[in-house]
Amino acid sequence: MNNTNELKTQIRAYSAQASQFSKEAMAEFANDNFEQGRVLMKKANEAGKSYRKLIEQLKRSSENQTDSVA
Repeated sequence: MNNTNELKTQIRAYSAQASQFSKEAMAEFANDNFEQGRVLMKKANEAGKSYRKLIEQLKRSSENQTDSVA
């Protein structure tokens, strides 16, 4: 149970991080600072990948708990 809560907390953190990096990147692009925009967008992409991996891990964990109950 605690592991599930930890995963959810990490998912929220990566989601917020991806969103923030993306917003910052868009602001940099709008200011014609393309290099910094690319760096920030890459960070947003990496946070998004981590977010998706954790969601898959949470789904597997949830499925395993369902299987053990049945």
